[in-house]
Amino acid sequence: STAINISNNADYSKNFKLKVEEVSFVSLSDNNFIIKSGENKEVKVLVNSSYEIGVYEGKLLVYSNYFSIL
Repeated sequence: STAINISNNADYSKNFKLKVEEVSFVSLSDNNFIIKSGENKEVKVLVNSSYEIGVYEGKLLVYSNYFSIL
């Protein structure tokens, strides 16, 4: 697995929602959380290793307060 860090640079707490699309064998350690102002959160990206080695394309969507930011 690997991890991504999400930071909140706003002056207020923000709700974040993450979603993986187009790859059923990838999941996240957390997909809905609040980050306080000036803080960050590490989210692990988990991959099911039973799939054949290869190149797979998918999307990681990150939403904050219902607006897409990535």
